[in-house]
Amino acid sequence: MLAERDQKGLPLLKLTNLHHATLMVYNDVNKHFMSPHKDPPTITEVDEAAKASKTRWDGALDEDEFHGFILQRIQKDLRKYLVNKILISIIAAPAMALFVKNTADKVPLIERVMEKVPTEAFVPVCAVGIVLLQVVRVD
Repeated sequence: MLAERDQKGLPLLKLTNLHHATLMVYNDVNKHFMSPHKDPPTITEVDEAAKASKTRWDGALDEDEFHGFILQRIQKDLRKYLVNKILISIIAAPAMALFVKNTADKVPLIERVMEKVPTEAFVPVCAVGIVLLQVVRVD
């Protein structure tokens, strides 16, 4: 896709290749962030956004401009995604900590250890566990 080059020898992305590269990025983003899936922009939206992101639109973007273009498109959604993950973790962590402690009280070997660990110290561990469970995916 980056076969054409500018005067400095830097690779360029023409509009169709830019749209194709954008679709590939959105495909990867949707694979990593399970829900909600983000709809990729149409070729006209890519053209308009590329014109807006570049001071002089010559029909192509170099690699650095492409990275800025993608970050600009995805950054607003990424912030919402991360806030949702953190909120889920904060809300679910206390309930999970109490559940695990109550369940561990029924297991004799773990009971002694769980009695020594205060629930207030166990909640952040559960929050981290919930975040890790949200990040792990099975391919």
